[in-house]
Amino acid sequence: MSGENTVLDRPGQVSHVSPRRMRPSSDNQAWEVIGGRGLACSPDGDRNFWLEVRTGFVVHLRVDKLATAACYIDMHFSYLDETGCTGINLADAEQPVFVLGGISVTDEAWRSTTERFNGALDNFFGGARPAGAELHACDLINRQGIFAGRGQEECNALAHRYLDIIAERGHAIHFIGIDKARMAARVAGAPEAFFDLNVPYLLSFNYLVSYIERHTKKNLGQSARAMVIIDPKEEYHTQIDAITHYRRYEGVKARRLKRLVEFTYPVDSVRHPMVQVSDLVIFLVRKFLEMENEYRPGWPDEAQAFFAGCYAKIIDRVKWRTLIPMEGAEQAGAGAMLEAVQSTHRQGWKHRYGL
Repeated sequence: MSGENTVLDRPGQVSHVSPRRMRPSSDNQAWEVIGGRGLACSPDGDRNFWLEVRTGFVVHLRVDKLATAACYIDMHFSYLDETGCTGINLADAEQPVFVLGGISVTDEAWRSTTERFNGALDNFFGGARPAGAELHACDLINRQGIFAGRGQEECNALAHRYLDIIAERGHAIHFIGIDKARMAARVAGAPEAFFDLNVPYLLSFNYLVSYIERHTKKNLGQSARAMVIIDPKEEYHTQIDAITHYRRYEGVKARRLKRLVEFTYPVDSVRHPMVQVSDLVIFLVRKFLEMENEYRPGWPDEAQAFFAGCYAKIIDRVKWRTLIPMEGAEQAGAGAMLEAVQSTHRQGWKHRYGL
């Protein structure tokens, strides 16, 4: 375990301090972190906390009086991005399906996977990637932006390469799709909940919080903890804060979040490759679900084969492919809504696409 942690004592100044000399910020929990890992304690020795973060995130650290110098926490970063978001407009024919999701990586694999993702884009441009170029799923699939003038086959191959890297590195994928027409049909009779059930983003966010908490607890080991990194969606910032606060502090104590220790946003002006690849994953999922649920009847066979092939690779990295149970009376409304409006593949989908 590292004997030092890297923190910002004040905005704009980096210092390396030993855990015993580390002091909390003015609110006793927050630092803007440049990097580092290890167990640290407050000046009075009463508060211990685990620090495990990466460049470019603003975090609030989880305070834990039970932490000891011998403990080790295996941190996992779960990314969330959205596609097909039209707010409360559920009648947009161009975007009939909403998807929220992304990829999950461990702290130890974070840097090497980032290098693999960057390398794939560098190789696509023969080592001469345009300055500031980012992977945008819509641009890649539609051959526009930095991908203008490139062939469809080579763009499709790059998408498959990213999915292959996820599989080769053993990373998990999580997502939930919402059929907006089904949601619109249920709006009038939507049951009460601690958030607005009629907003696809909020319904999906609440579900994936449960999914990531469950995945961390059941599949990643006793020492595992998760941090959710959300691509900012300003119009839902207040509601997201309300949901996370309720799930951590106000709900039934036995069902409060314990393994999902923090939520944060990227602060880089250029989106991190993990966010970019999460964007690609959920874009491909949305396109397949639109096709699978007969919203795109005129698509050519080549497009159908491409999106089905991508979806097959994606779903193979998803632990639970049916809805996990939403436990507790406070989640009954959300669970019922999800069962009614989830967009997913139909039985026999692989056979229909020759997979």
